[in-house]
Amino acid sequence: MKIWKVIQDIRVYRINERGGDNYVLCAKVNFPPRCLNKNNKKIPLKQEEFFKVRLLNDESIRWLYTQRVKHHLSNTKEDEIHIAKELKNLQNILKSAANESLGTMKRRNRRKCLKIWARQIKQLIETKKISYKIWLNSKKLEDKLDTQETQHWLKEK
Repeated sequence: MKIWKVIQDIRVYRINERGGDNYVLCAKVNFPPRCLNKNNKKIPLKQEEFFKVRLLNDESIRWLYTQRVKHHLSNTKEDEIHIAKELKNLQNILKSAANESLGTMKRRNRRKCLKIWARQIKQLIETKKISYKIWLNSKKLEDKLDTQETQHWLKEK
């Protein structure tokens, strides 16, 4: 961390003592919490893994998945009394069958933007551009207010 970010204020005071010219340096220092220190070694975050569920649209892969589930169900004990144990057992069976037949993928960093524009938003953008061009040509107060109004409508949407 940079020193100039940590030190907030420095002052020098002269002290009158016997037979000497002494100075005292007082500094106000602010150390941020460790979690905000960017120089710490960053532990890479585990990327979440998801099953490739879209592959279930293919009939052969869907058949493979059902066969894996049947295989795992036939190898389990059916005399479980506790519901919680039975639920965990079913979850493990479904996860292992999905992992074997579908596979996993890591989440990609997606762009945070609106991909599909609604017609209404496109229309508002066009009217905003047109009203802005009209105001640039005329420089009238009415046109300026009209431009600001369309900008306001667009921000609301």
